[in-house]
Amino acid sequence: MKVLLYFEGIKVISKSGVGKAMSHQMKALDMAGVEYTTNPDDDFDILHINTVYANSANIIKKARKKGAKVIYHAHTTMEDFKNSFLLSNAAAPVLKKILVYLYSKSDAIITPTPYTKKLIKSYGISVPTFPISNGIDIDRFKADERKAKAFRDYFNLKPEDKVVVAAGLWIKRKGILDFVEVARKLPDVTFIWFGETPLYSIPAEIRNTVTKNHPDNVIFAGYMSGDVFEGAYTGANAFFFPSYEENEGIVVLEALASNQVTIVRDIPVYDPWLVDGVNCKKCTNNDEFANVIRDAVNGKYADLTIGGRQVAEQRALSAIGQSLKKVYEGVYNGTLTAPKKAENPDQKLNIALFTDTYDPDINGVAISVETLRQSLEKLGHNVYVIAPTENTKLMGIIHDGGVLRIPGVRLKYLYGYRLSQPYSRKAQKILSELKLDVVHIHTEYTMRAFASFIAKKLHIPIIYTYHTMYEDYTHYITRGHFEKTARKIVRWLSRVMGNTCAFLVAPTNKTKRALIEYGVNKPITVIPTGIDFSSFSSASFSKEEIENARDRYGLSDKFVVIFLGRLAKEKNIDFLLKAMKKISTIDENIVLLIAGYGPYEEELKALAEEYNVADKVIFAGKQNHEDVPLIYQCADVFASASESETQGITYIEALASGLPVLAKLDECIEDIVIDGQTGYIFKDEDEYIEKLLKIKNSSLEEKQQLSEQGKAVAEKYSVENFGKAICETYREAIAQNNKKLEGKE
Repeated sequence: MKVLLYFEGIKVISKSGVGKAMSHQMKALDMAGVEYTTNPDDDFDILHINTVYANSANIIKKARKKGAKVIYHAHTTMEDFKNSFLLSNAAAPVLKKILVYLYSKSDAIITPTPYTKKLIKSYGISVPTFPISNGIDIDRFKADERKAKAFRDYFNLKPEDKVVVAAGLWIKRKGILDFVEVARKLPDVTFIWFGETPLYSIPAEIRNTVTKNHPDNVIFAGYMSGDVFEGAYTGANAFFFPSYEENEGIVVLEALASNQVTIVRDIPVYDPWLVDGVNCKKCTNNDEFANVIRDAVNGKYADLTIGGRQVAEQRALSAIGQSLKKVYEGVYNGTLTAPKKAENPDQKLNIALFTDTYDPDINGVAISVETLRQSLEKLGHNVYVIAPTENTKLMGIIHDGGVLRIPGVRLKYLYGYRLSQPYSRKAQKILSELKLDVVHIHTEYTMRAFASFIAKKLHIPIIYTYHTMYEDYTHYITRGHFEKTARKIVRWLSRVMGNTCAFLVAPTNKTKRALIEYGVNKPITVIPTGIDFSSFSSASFSKEEIENARDRYGLSDKFVVIFLGRLAKEKNIDFLLKAMKKISTIDENIVLLIAGYGPYEEELKALAEEYNVADKVIFAGKQNHEDVPLIYQCADVFASASESETQGITYIEALASGLPVLAKLDECIEDIVIDGQTGYIFKDEDEYIEKLLKIKNSSLEEKQQLSEQGKAVAEKYSVENFGKAICETYREAIAQNNKKLEGKE
């Protein structure tokens, strides 16, 4: 299968959004391993046409003669053509007829957003249509201090100067006149617009505005690329995009990816993926824009950048490549069907969660499964957890309170997990009577085999959450030998297990990208595990309860650094112990509280003795699930040097508890631990100690600010959102499975 990416008029469109879409498509297809060409004279099986120009009909005709399939990428609509160039409004109705003619000749249409799909359908076009974002290079567009400095140096901006940026063509639809009008209202703020359009092609009003009729605080920088332009997204105080009509807005994605406060006009294209006050600010008029920008340049909306980055990560080019590949294969093989909503949205489901670790275990997987159970039950569903018995000496099945326990053997060297027996006739009988709708697997061991057996017997779909980055855990098996081979095996097993289920759930985009790299080709949805935010609030405990808990561990007058989690080698807890050796010589009042259990516990205690910090380190031991919120209240800061997280639930719990977080630089937590806002990121021991002392010695007001900003981040990871998102995936899988059973697919 070879694809022709066809863009007509490259020189004209190269600096536009369609031009960026072209480069994004090529990179996305490279990532997805799809063979393509941009030369129309080459052989090809699929024509992916991206432009509406004079030769569009001819290239489609050529493709049909070759027997090739045709996919039209609807970057152009009548609505976004209006208010663009001289006479564009008069020509718009004619353009619409051309669009209907050309788009209708395709086998499938791709639109950048659901909004664009809705417009295309309103033209009366019945071709199967699939919304796929233009995508964003999240490795290129991200917070970058070096690029930010290049931007500010280029424009001679002082550190205290407030600056707002925008990017786009010089056309009325982009809101360029509003950009200038808002700038007049804020003379103390510098407004910089990147991009340009040939002056001869635009109305006199726009031409005069960009050449002379604008205030001194407005700079029209023209078209730029490289560090200065990319640094503008990081180095500015806000990104302001007052466009009236878009099909997506790639520059908006660039700003979001760069962790920049993004301010847009409240228009339909941004629904539902941009939400005011969650990942952006939306306004309806210039007075609102001016007020919001005034607040933004003074740091009011910094917390929105977290949600903004998440939006961008969901549209990473690696994911876009897989989405394009899926449409290509569907068109090529003749199996393409337009996406439909999941069936029976009000139906209460019978759900089985299979796991090898569960309450009272304290680890990320056990917590995630219990949180999911509670959130699904709150939504009215019937949830059954299938897990090994806590006491591995028990020989019989235990079925109590919606939890089915199967006997297992504890794996000493695999952080305390239990290996359950792979089959139980009694358990099968019990599960067969529950009228299950879906099996949700949270493990890779024998319980997984039993879950797969049950799903096959009952003809129901499997959802699989990939909780653990096993490449970081191979040392438990290899003991330092054949590490490279072990990692290859892990990748292979992950691919095999991923491709034997209906849908996968990844806690973070980091995990999703890894699965795609492994070769998993099933749908992957990013759904972070939620937490019960209210249970972690200090308001849930009396002052006396907190004081008693601190006294229990001898913490009454200490500054407490807490680590909570599984005591395992990959958590890098020895880093914290080693740092305590130096910290104790600087500030004797700082202690380290380690809560949890695991295979590395005795070695950690020995290290504490070796570093002569045993009197500064408290091992609190295994914590019951209900005791975890209280022990967070015993601490002043949460610290972790782990680099093996798939999500970092404990980081979110700590923020919800009002604690600032000190964390080692790791891709999966970049939206949780925002340097200087919810805590600090460190790279080495010296930086860790520096940031820890900075928190300890900060004012009460500064500590309170870190705490409040952290709570705001944690609140976004609610159990309600978690349960609803998982349910949507269940329903999609059930609908897909029903069609297969009916012989429709």
